[in-house]
Amino acid sequence: RASQKGIVIKLLSGNHDFTFDSTENTTSIYTFQEIQGVELVNNKILNIGNYSFYCLPYMKDFGEALPFLNTPSSLKKIVLTHGNVVGAVDQKYKCEHGISEVSFPKDIDKIFIGHIHHPQQLRNITLLGSPLCHTKKDMNEFDRGFVVLDCLTGEIERIKTDYPSFTSFTANSLSELKELLDKADTSGYVFVTTTFPLKDCSDIISEYKNYRIFYDENLPKINSSRLDIKLEYSDDFVVDEYIEQYGEDKIRLKNLGK
Repeated sequence: RASQKGIVIKLLSGNHDFTFDSTENTTSIYTFQEIQGVELVNNKILNIGNYSFYCLPYMKDFGEALPFLNTPSSLKKIVLTHGNVVGAVDQKYKCEHGISEVSFPKDIDKIFIGHIHHPQQLRNITLLGSPLCHTKKDMNEFDRGFVVLDCLTGEIERIKTDYPSFTSFTANSLSELKELLDKADTSGYVFVTTTFPLKDCSDIISEYKNYRIFYDENLPKINSSRLDIKLEYSDDFVVDEYIEQYGEDKIRLKNLGK
């Protein structure tokens, strides 16, 4: 439909588009290139309006991109790329490794990055987020969409998309379960945890059997092995806390992490 209206779609490779992590061999994006009006823009500079867009695909060593990013332009420079960003929040944890603001030349005006599903702003870095919820990791997030940039004024607008949501809640009684299900957005995916046996909910489960609802039980005996992990804790701190409380072997745990 876009090509019929004369709209050209420009694609930039992310980490899921490569074979064996080789940036020389894109896979899924080649399929789209067979469609009229689709262009792969890896390592290209696009001059649109008042901006030069430096299109950088996902790469393991971002330092390799500096010669490309230092290519001069008479227009304001914008980087489009894909990867982890230091300080960004992903699944409630802060990323400690990846791209940071200091990774870029000082003459870059704006930076737009894909990869992390949760949209957020870190100084002049805009993490685009995913246009919709993909998996359970996107639970209870209702701000998915896409970003529109005015290439003349530089104004940025975020537009939310209409998509099936992923919501979750915990019910402590049958009456609470029924009340919460009545209020839930059953056009999407609902994940329910009960603090009582699921066999007690058979009538309610049967009533809602035509909806995308998934049940799990979290009985009190399971709760005793949980840690209160805060966002700012490092990986090493979490491992140390776990060992102190549960007596696990530190070497074994760290090897598992690697």
